[in-house]
Amino acid sequence: MEALRFGVGIDSPGYNLFATGLSGSGRATSVRTYLREIAADLPTPGDWVHVHNFDQADRPKVLTLPAGRGRELAADMESFIQQARQQITHAFETERYGERRRELATKMAQRREPMIEELGDFARKRDFAIEATPNGIVAVPVREGKPMTPKYMVDLTDAEREDLQKRGTEVQTQIAITFRRLNQMEREGIEQVAALDQEIAQFAIEPLMHGLREKYAQEKGVIEHLDRIGEDIPHHLPDFRQTGPESAGPQPTSPLEAAFAADHTNRYRVNLIVDNTGLDGAPVAMETNPTYYNLMGRVEYRATFGTLVTDFRQIKGGALHRANGGFLILEAADVLRNPFAWEALMRALSIGELRIENLGEQYSALPTGSLSPAAVPLHTKVVLLGSPLLYQLLHRLDEQFRELFKVKVDFSPEVDWTDRSVSAYAAFISHCAVEKGLKQFDAGAVARIVEEAALWRESQRKLSTRLRDVADLATEASYWAGQQSHSLVLAEDVKHAVAEKTRRSSLTEERLRELIDEGTIRVETTGTRIGQLNGLSVIELGDHHFGIPSRVSATV
Repeated sequence: MEALRFGVGIDSPGYNLFATGLSGSGRATSVRTYLREIAADLPTPGDWVHVHNFDQADRPKVLTLPAGRGRELAADMESFIQQARQQITHAFETERYGERRRELATKMAQRREPMIEELGDFARKRDFAIEATPNGIVAVPVREGKPMTPKYMVDLTDAEREDLQKRGTEVQTQIAITFRRLNQMEREGIEQVAALDQEIAQFAIEPLMHGLREKYAQEKGVIEHLDRIGEDIPHHLPDFRQTGPESAGPQPTSPLEAAFAADHTNRYRVNLIVDNTGLDGAPVAMETNPTYYNLMGRVEYRATFGTLVTDFRQIKGGALHRANGGFLILEAADVLRNPFAWEALMRALSIGELRIENLGEQYSALPTGSLSPAAVPLHTKVVLLGSPLLYQLLHRLDEQFRELFKVKVDFSPEVDWTDRSVSAYAAFISHCAVEKGLKQFDAGAVARIVEEAALWRESQRKLSTRLRDVADLATEASYWAGQQSHSLVLAEDVKHAVAEKTRRSSLTEERLRELIDEGTIRVETTGTRIGQLNGLSVIELGDHHFGIPSRVSATV
């Protein structure tokens, strides 16, 4: 516990903890209980969200907000999208917007008509007329107000034909010049309409944006993101205009394109990957299945018409994200058993940040397009649980482990047999009785369990700290007390529980003793033999061990 307090208290890089000791010594429970007590007095870390990156869509940004504000932001953006659709659609249905569109159309017509008339005058002065054909606008020579016939064209002299061709070329050139000006004017008109649409949309969403800016005025990252949304929406009005032929935008040409274009407003939503709403103090997380993705997070994909697609909303956080700003408890052997999990954990602790990367992209023979989310700063104290042998191997063979786990929390298998230890045993037995719904123990039953704990250590001065065995014995003694209709667990119930457990596990011992009794195994206990004597072999069978006589022979 001293080592645990030191490791939790020191706030320097590399001072993570490795809790070691025999299985069943209560190390996981003790660590978890102590960390929760400490975490309750620590500040609550903020929420983490991923948002769309308007500059690089494949590199989503990450924002942090005070605890609980991430969920609020996600809900506010959902509401904003719905209200923006309604406000923008309504703004484009107003009479004022229609009037301004008609004004622009009138101005365009007023500018277009003089240019067309000027072109007609230019052609008439050269005895040509302007006609529209399937191949475009052409100049047709006229005579006495009527188009020239092919027969008349044949009767022209060479000089007249050359003059006609010259005048036709001039007219065609003027047509090209005029229509370039008309196209330029058309583009200007389209730009003016687009500018009007953007102005109307900006005016429609500004009250909504103002409310969000006021609510998140203290969050600089959120304000910057809201500004980018405000700049982006006017350029993607078809996503918000719900009705009308002009608001429909280009129609999708395939089901796949229709699926992609169904709701482009997703880029304005928020993906909440860490939600600390309601958390009192720092988080204490324990991951029982520490795979690579469960630790580091992942980018998921969804199937759309046979194609796998993803976006920033498919990013999922891992245990390290949930424990950020607090503590994470892991079984070291479980981490080592999962491919790539150990290397990823060491790398994240070493560089002090979390990067979500799918394994398939790292080890694929060919690069594939995916997301590269921004890294999340990591401030987590990791506690590994493992056996003494595992700690020794890691400390000897893994240099990075020595740099990152500098605090060893060694749970002893025994404790001095003192009044304080006996009181702790009594408190633990009482806790087990309440937690598991057992009968209460009288003083004699507690004393009998304490004596059993000393027998487990084979000492008159030490008691075992294998609390799991103590809890098991208390549970079984409570059962036998119930069989005997005792209101409390008595010492005789504890003794009976020990005897019954020994009986359940002693089949092999009984069979060997029968072989000795019937003489199949011969054990001589009288007389003398040269070069022979009797020894005692201790056989361990899991939870039961016993002695069996063995003959020891020596030959010279």
